[in-house]
Amino acid sequence: LLYMTFFLSISTTNRIAAELAESDYRKLIATTSQIVTLSVVMGILVTLVCWGLSSSILKQMAGASGSVELLMFATSYVRIRGSAAVAAVVGVALQSFCLANLDVRTPVLAMMAASVTNVVGDLGLARYGVLGAAVATAAALLSPAVRAGTLGVVGLVIAQRLLELRPTDRAVVIG
Repeated sequence: LLYMTFFLSISTTNRIAAELAESDYRKLIATTSQIVTLSVVMGILVTLVCWGLSSSILKQMAGASGSVELLMFATSYVRIRGSAAVAAVVGVALQSFCLANLDVRTPVLAMMAASVTNVVGDLGLARYGVLGAAVATAAALLSPAVRAGTLGVVGLVIAQRLLELRPTDRAVVIG
């Protein structure tokens, strides 16, 4: 389900890059706000689907060959991963914002931090099997360093763009 939200990545990069090229910072702020809001809403929808429909969807996928134990583990895995959907969708959109601003370093650092969190979590939670792997992956998506770093860069880029405006324009945008 998360892959169905990746169109936000492409549309975010395109819209933000176009607005930066036009130096339309009012529109940039509005677009960024809309994209983050849409990302949160889509993340919530993915979470609700994972929690509400995962059992029946997995039963359909497994068919007659799915044992009760397999479906129990798979449902738990999907629900744990789905719990981090909001962070995953918002993170993808914000990383695209960074890329549109020609900031490739922040997304690389974010993915490195998430990868390290996931590997350490997988090793530390190995005794819990599939559920441990799901928790490790969800923790990597929720990693405060990854999300705070991405959010911090977005805030700094917007602030920098606002500061580059003439004082009269800045008053109109902020006020």
